[in-house]
Amino acid sequence: MSQSLKPNVAPARAADLTEVWIAQVRDVIARDGHAVRGGFPAITIEVQNINHPETWQPLNLQTNTTIFATEQDRDLILEQLVGRKS
Repeated sequence: MSQSLKPNVAPARAADLTEVWIAQVRDVIARDGHAVRGGFPAITIEVQNINHPETWQPLNLQTNTTIFATEQDRDLILEQLVGRKS
């Protein structure tokens, strides 16, 4: 990735995401039946596109980034969203 395309936002920590945001995203995932998984090699949470099931897209986080600082941060939030780790 070219240097100019890299985001100017630091990776998210689990503590950066509020309980309200987590609850809202969890409700959308459950309501719409989204498949969700931990991303690899990027430390992201990915959501399957309902109309194109072969396509997975990173979840945009409350902190305006898609990348977590650590796998532990990602797994903690993933578990809160869907009840399991990646």
